[in-house]
Amino acid sequence: MIILPEDKIVNQIYYLSEETGFNRQERTYLEARLKEGRIYSNEILAKLPYICREHPLANEWRLREASMKSLIKYFLPYKDLEILDLGCGNGWLSNQLAVNTENYLAALDVNKPELEQAVNVFSSNKRLRFIYGDVFENILPQKSFDAVIISSVIQYFEEPALLIERLFDLLNVDGEIHIVDSNFYRSYEIKDAKSRSELYYKNLGYPEMSQFYHHHGWNGLKKFRYEILNKSSLKFGKIMNRLFGIQNSPFPWIRIKLKNNYHNM
Repeated sequence: MIILPEDKIVNQIYYLSEETGFNRQERTYLEARLKEGRIYSNEILAKLPYICREHPLANEWRLREASMKSLIKYFLPYKDLEILDLGCGNGWLSNQLAVNTENYLAALDVNKPELEQAVNVFSSNKRLRFIYGDVFENILPQKSFDAVIISSVIQYFEEPALLIERLFDLLNVDGEIHIVDSNFYRSYEIKDAKSRSELYYKNLGYPEMSQFYHHHGWNGLKKFRYEILNKSSLKFGKIMNRLFGIQNSPFPWIRIKLKNNYHNM
């Protein structure tokens, strides 16, 4: 496992950044998530993504389950990889990957309450560590990770290209970035998508959330060489779901290999 400073541990969380930088965003985000029904009890969290059919977000979690299983299948052949789960939230995905593969997970976020809950629920997992920190700060050893997973959180980063370039510093020579469960838009779609989000958060009672939620176009990735690993399921997913009841994520699974992008370093 990567070496982290032991003097920074408080209640099994590594605090590698100052806590004050994200207080306003954290408070607004958590209040909105609570209103949406996305803050879960410890009992529910321990079982995610598996959730009862009657739950209002059951369909969403079936799609998350599909993405999780794809990632597990991808990393299952490997052993002792160092994987960074960026924006891990309550840690459910980090835990599932650590339990179902033989790799190590560093789960990083700036959301203190969800990290605290993650520790309460998943602290027995010895392949998993939780970190409070800003990835843009020099808090993690460079060239230490074999993979970075960005699951359903890239929309909370304003500039995806800057984020990817920063993550390149943390990857070893064969390292990869995996972006899943987030939408990327064609340029002409962004304005309407932004308007829909603004209306949604206004109706939810948290219009300020719009300033933290960014709609990224494919042009934001144009400087990188990347692959879409689920092209076929994106193309035929709706048909397969209708005919056979198969659940496929409607979002692209994007893989960016460091060695294919040395010109961006």
